[in-house]
Amino acid sequence: MQDLVTAGVALGAWILTIAKVGTLRRGSRDRRILSLWAFFALFAVSSTLHIEPLQRAIDPALGTGGVTMFLASMLLVLAFYFLCTSCYIAIVNRPPGWMPIYLAVTMVLLTAIFALADGAAVGDAALLSLTVKHAYGIVMFSRIVALFGPSCRHEKAETVRVRICLVCLAALLVIAYLALRPCADWLSLAGAPTWLVATLEALALCSLIGAGVAWPLGFVPNQFLARLAQPLVFYEKWSALQDLKRLQHDISRLCPEVVPAQDRRWESVSNVDLHLYQTVIAILDSRSAFTSWLEGQSLGGDAPRRDRAIYLRDALQNVEDGPFDSLVASLRKIAKGSV
Repeated sequence: MQDLVTAGVALGAWILTIAKVGTLRRGSRDRRILSLWAFFALFAVSSTLHIEPLQRAIDPALGTGGVTMFLASMLLVLAFYFLCTSCYIAIVNRPPGWMPIYLAVTMVLLTAIFALADGAAVGDAALLSLTVKHAYGIVMFSRIVALFGPSCRHEKAETVRVRICLVCLAALLVIAYLALRPCADWLSLAGAPTWLVATLEALALCSLIGAGVAWPLGFVPNQFLARLAQPLVFYEKWSALQDLKRLQHDISRLCPEVVPAQDRRWESVSNVDLHLYQTVIAILDSRSAFTSWLEGQSLGGDAPRRDRAIYLRDALQNVEDGPFDSLVASLRKIAKGSV
């Protein structure tokens, strides 16, 4: 099963490598595109060399045990390096200075493990090599999540947001795989219970499968991502409508004649855009009436009600006219502050 999954990942990597050749030609001087394509190419070769039947066929031909795995490991850490470099270039224009140093240290360690292993210790050397390269991968993918994670919440373009979320999900699944796989091998070597090792191996395999599905989806055309983003768009609008309805009810509790708040939850599901627009207009239209009502009221004996009313009056008066999305965002902030 592991070989089938590895072969599937390798096939996906080769497809992406070939598919991105056109993008590479159009942006041949773009360091981000060059680094990303280098990741695809190196990862495709490395994944192919990680297929065990292929290793058993190549190693005897080369006359040295473990050489295929050594080459696969070196290519894999290089692939991780170029992927993280591409992400840093996209966000902050250049990778940090520690990345080349960490890459060099990792490659030296992998070379030393391979060179010092004798024939009887090939298995132990492979496990140690696995641990080193997976530790390197965990650091690189953790940096990717740290770079792109905040954009999952703050990005306005939904297709871009879905793409970033898919990449972060794939990175988290890769981290899980990179952590679980060595743990399972080391526990097996230490004589841990079979069920524990089997559970960790199953979780690692599921993580690898999930990453193999999520990662290519992060690079599909925008038309396809737009379809994936539709549930997210609906949820954002529905969530905004509920926040504004809460604000509308808050104003109605203070001044029922200002905003006739009506709960039409199921009607709003069928046409969330219309109800969101109507709610925004109703709240904005209530500003002057609410202010006039408050000036004529005596709320001295009810401090919480007075404070809430003053807060709503000041907050609504500070809302500036602008694009609809900006109005919704401003009113949502008021709603969350008025609960």
